[in-house]
Amino acid sequence: MISVVFSDTHLTKKFEKTKFDFLTRLITPADRVIINGDFWDGYIVSLDDFLESGWKKLFPLLKSRETIYLFGNHDRKSLSDKSLNLFSVSQRNIYKMKAGGKILHIEHGCRIAPAADDRYLWLPHGRILTAAYQFLREKIPLAILGKPLLSYYKSQNNRMRKWLNSNLPENTVLVCGHSHLAEFNLRERYINTGFIRWGYGQYLKIDNGKMEFIDKRY
Repeated sequence: MISVVFSDTHLTKKFEKTKFDFLTRLITPADRVIINGDFWDGYIVSLDDFLESGWKKLFPLLKSRETIYLFGNHDRKSLSDKSLNLFSVSQRNIYKMKAGGKILHIEHGCRIAPAADDRYLWLPHGRILTAAYQFLREKIPLAILGKPLLSYYKSQNNRMRKWLNSNLPENTVLVCGHSHLAEFNLRERYINTGFIRWGYGQYLKIDNGKMEFIDKRY
């Protein structure tokens, strides 16, 4: 039994073939897929436009893998409707499963460590502003300095780790996304699946209970 968990693809109506090919390769061998939030970016694209985009070619494959869809902050429940059934069999905030003698508590992380757009609801979330922010905050710095630059997201990971220690039992591992800063720390019972964008592909693979973090370029 192979399960894969990924998050923060931030898909829009713009189709990217290299990203599509990467997602196809990671989904195809899986028996179960858990999308851990921010699959599509509701700050930039409407759900209807996303569903009619080239990304719809992924939907039959996702559906055939019994995909569980977890809401994030960019694809929150209020932005969604029953159309999510086109590519997932269940939609929720939290999913729990067993792996390697542990319980995995999987959720996006935005409810645990809200970003500025959740803390300050008066902030504008328009398409142009969001796209510009993501471009300047991530794409350009990553192209110049690479992944070490993402350490400025460490505070969010620390907040999620602190919540874990106060709220989950010792046999439970917290699996989040949200911060875009990948971590795989079983000793501290914390996994962050990072993101799949800007040419970086990160996800968690669970093969018959054995957990492996995958980090590739695409």
